Amino acid sequence: MAKNLLTANIIDELGLKGLPDAEKQKLLDRMSAIVQTRVGRRIDGTLNDVQRAQFSEILETNDEQKIKAFLDGNVPGYSQLVSDEIVSFKSEILEEAAALRGAVA
Repeated sequence: MAKNLLTANIIDELGLKGLPDAEKQKLLDRMSAIVQTRVGRRIDGTLNDVQRAQFSEILETNDEQKIKAFLDGNVPGYSQLVSDEIVSFKSEILEEAAALRGAVA
């Protein structure tokens, strides 16, 4: 199930296909920001002070290749960490949506 949820379109899963594209994009942007915050917190928990300082400097460059290289080299299981957070977030949102539908029905 986790693999399916990882690749699932959250807008479709929530039954929001009919939303205007601009609204879908706003929703996806907000969801993405939440996942990025969660990933950032987990990354921060794995870095020591020196690594944090190095990472901060790299982030200021906005060089995605350097950022990815740092994360891959300094955060064990970085790709899995990201996948786990995406699946966790989608699960939570889908559970909350189901609960809301049940409360309204």
